[in-house]
Amino acid sequence: MEERLETDFCFEIDFEKGSYENPSRVFKAMSGLIDSVQFLDLNLAQAIDISIRPQIILQEIEVGSLKSWLRNIIVGVEDEALKKLMLCQTSIDG
Repeated sequence: MEERLETDFCFEIDFEKGSYENPSRVFKAMSGLIDSVQFLDLNLAQAIDISIRPQIILQEIEVGSLKSWLRNIIVGVEDEALKKLMLCQTSIDG
């Protein structure tokens, strides 16, 4: 398994093995969580700059309970614009 970065995050959904309930609900729940994060990321990024396009990368799926490791990246941003954003955030934080 590769080393986890601070930008990685995980959703874990426990389920009962052998359950007679609708098995697709587990995958629908994971899909809904990922879709919600993508929607939130897009809206937050576009509040800063409409050209920013956040992407979520599926890093790994683990066996056992359904556990998906994901990572956010930003696509299509000029380096200078990102530097200005980071400088602005640094001055606000401290």
